[in-house]
Amino acid sequence: MEICDKCGAEKLAVRKGYNDKLRLYCKPCKNALDRNLYVKNCEARKAYQNKFRVEHVEYYQDYFKQYYTENSDTVKDNSKRNRKLKPELYGEISNRYVHKRRAKLLGGGGSHTLEEWETVKQRQNYVCALCKRGLPLTKDHIVSLAKGGSNNIDNIQALCKSCNCRKSSTILTEEQIQNWRII
Repeated sequence: MEICDKCGAEKLAVRKGYNDKLRLYCKPCKNALDRNLYVKNCEARKAYQNKFRVEHVEYYQDYFKQYYTENSDTVKDNSKRNRKLKPELYGEISNRYVHKRRAKLLGGGGSHTLEEWETVKQRQNYVCALCKRGLPLTKDHIVSLAKGGSNNIDNIQALCKSCNCRKSSTILTEEQIQNWRII
């Protein structure tokens, strides 16, 4: 048994170097000290990690490719489990990726964030832009990607699934929008 340098209690103590001095700390005092150092250096550590990742992009790409090939079953199982646990989050991420990739392949370019998409839905009062029903909304490109439209938020409107499928890649005029009927 030794005496803790911080609280003075006679407990089993651990030697820890701090400011070039070795001191004795009991387990609760050592944990508190470590926690304080962790919180104090949090921002500097994050900045260093981000800088390191940017400087070593190839290393991380190679590492994750190798990890995926060695553990593809585990990665797929984890992905399935996460999609079941948070379908609204993973569905949105997947949709965003698909739209962005498709726009890139078709040469349309552009992108938008989840916050911008939420703003579009809020601006439309969470109802379909054509039939005005409050069904689950999907993203629709006003000028479709196939016809040269972009994936920017100013080319996105919220439609229900049936209206989106019915509209397809058609560019609607004002008259067609006014005469839109629910089938």
